[in-house]
Amino acid sequence: MRQLFSYQTLSTEFVFAALGVILAAFWTGNPWLVPFAIAPLLLIHRALSVPQLQAEARVDPKTGLFNARYFASALSEELGRAQRFERPLSLIMADLDLLREINNTYGHLAGDAVLKGIAEVFRAELRQFDVPARFGGEEFSILLPETPPEQAMEIAERIRRAVADKLYDVETSSDPIRATVSIGVAGYPKDAQDPNALIHQADLAVYRAKLQGRNRVLGASSEPLLMPADRSVPLVSVPEEGDHHEQDGHHDTEGVDGTERGKRARVFLVKKAAQARQARAAIATGFPLRTRRRAFRPRTRCSTPRCPATSRSPCRAGRSSRTSARRS
Repeated sequence: MRQLFSYQTLSTEFVFAALGVILAAFWTGNPWLVPFAIAPLLLIHRALSVPQLQAEARVDPKTGLFNARYFASALSEELGRAQRFERPLSLIMADLDLLREINNTYGHLAGDAVLKGIAEVFRAELRQFDVPARFGGEEFSILLPETPPEQAMEIAERIRRAVADKLYDVETSSDPIRATVSIGVAGYPKDAQDPNALIHQADLAVYRAKLQGRNRVLGASSEPLLMPADRSVPLVSVPEEGDHHEQDGHHDTEGVDGTERGKRARVFLVKKAAQARQARAAIATGFPLRTRRRAFRPRTRCSTPRCPATSRSPCRAGRSSRTSARRS
C-alpha cells in the first residue's frame, strides 16, 4: 500500500494523465499533430523507467535484499565517510547453518523459503539506514553505519535469536521447520581499515562460530582458528597421507591426536576462507571464477604381449600404421 501511493508512483501517474489529455486535445483539433505529441511521450516514458531499472539492478530477486555489487559500493562509500568524519562503522556477516541438509531433506524450494524468511527478519530487526544484502549463496552481509562494534554485537545477537525462533513454512513438510545462522562482527577502525580487510575479519569470525558449534555470534579476533576443548564431534577435514590406517576393513585413528586434528582443521579453514574471498571478489567485480576443470582420462595399457623382435606392443604398432595411412 505504501508503494502504491508513494510520491514516485503518483507523480508518474499524473504525468501520464496529463500527456493523455494533451494527446486527446491534439487528436480533436488536428490529427496531424499526434505524431509530434507521441515522440516526447516515448522519451518521457523511457526516462521514467530508468529509476525502476536501476532499482532492479541493485536488488537480489530471491530475497528482496541488496545484491553483492551494490553492497560493495555502499561499503566503500560509507567507509570513506567514516574515515573523513572519524565515525564508527560495523559489518555483520551471517551464514545460514546446514543449508545443504535443508535442501537434501525438504528440497531446494524449502531452502529458498528459509532464505526469504531470514530476509524478512533482517527487515524487521534492522534500522532504516542499515544496508542488508545477500552476499552469495547462503551468506548475508549487513552494513551498520554510525555503529560501534559493541552495539553491532547486540544487533547481531537480536537477529540470531529472531532467526532461531522463527518458524519457516515449506510445502514439502507438514510441520514448519527451523533454521539457525552463525554470525561474525567486525568494526572500523578497531578491526580493519579498508573494505576487503573488514569483510575478511567478519568472515573469519563466522568460521570461528561454525567451529564452536554454529548458532552463535562472535566478534573479530586475532586469535588463531582453534577447536574448542569440549567439542565432542571432531571437525571433518581433509585427511593427510598416513593419518588413517585400514585394518580388517576398519579405520584406525587412534594415532591422530587432537593437536594434529586441530592443525589440519585450521589449514582446511584457511583454504576455505581464501576460496570464499576469491569468490566474493569475483561476485563484486562481476567476473565469475572459472570452476570448470578438464576431465581426467586414464590411459589404458594393452594386455597383448610385446613382440620379442621389436619390443613393441601390437596396439602401438596398429596405431602407428593407422597414423601413417591417414597421412598418406
